[in-house]
Amino acid sequence: MPLVPGSRINGRMLICGQVRDVRATIRRVEPDGAQRRYHVAVEWGQPLDETDTLLTTDVLPQRRDTARHPIERRRALRVAPSNDPEIRWPTWSTVELIDISTSGVFFTSPVLLPAGERAQLRLRLGERSFSAEVEVRRGHTQGTRHSGFPLGAVFTVLDDASRFTLDDFLGDQRA
Repeated sequence: MPLVPGSRINGRMLICGQVRDVRATIRRVEPDGAQRRYHVAVEWGQPLDETDTLLTTDVLPQRRDTARHPIERRRALRVAPSNDPEIRWPTWSTVELIDISTSGVFFTSPVLLPAGERAQLRLRLGERSFSAEVEVRRGHTQGTRHSGFPLGAVFTVLDDASRFTLDDFLGDQRA
């Protein structure tokens, strides 16, 4: 999604096979051509420690084009990742559960999720906690301000405890 320059985010970064919880400020956002992706320049909330193993990868040189950029503006070293870096940005939304079955769920969300999007669903069924990984299969782009966007999703990952909670909840509803 296009992020707003100046906004602050928390997320989890995967780079060079290493995971870091990060805080950052969005500095620049540019569309990536025909894809629904964006190039995002971020400034970390706290610089990496000089002993961090990420700094043992290729460090990009300081700018040499003094005619266009007479002053080096970078406050820290830049590191060139050796593979595709990824920042996962978890976002939370309160959804309204409409229907649940052994294979999936129907709910409304204040955020439109396209078909194929994966998410984690956490809720209480009766007195027990329930958690599942879901994949959105269908959604209506016409939401309302009060109810949100109706979405249908299937369970992709469901641990034994959540499966038991779901079976118990559905059994109670059938009786």
